[in-house]
Amino acid sequence: MSRKVDLYDSAYGNYESATYRQVRIETYGEDFGQTSWVTTEESNAIPQLLGLRSDSFVLELGCGSGDTRCTLQKKWAAGS
Repeated sequence: MSRKVDLYDSAYGNYESATYRQVRIETYGEDFGQTSWVTTEESNAIPQLLGLRSDSFVLELGCGSGDTRCTLQKKWAAGS
């Protein structure tokens, strides 16, 4: 295979568009950049399900755009 294939941009290149934002709002009730079909409640439950604390370390690999992780990190740091 001699041709370079850009899998990241083909999957996430348009996720910041107004259309994608509207789909996320209508699907999840909010838009924090989620790129999967996991509900907001499921995303928010991940730290608790894993038993994570504010001093825990997590290695995230291949988890989409990373925007969900950033948002959860902010929510978790704020205590919500």
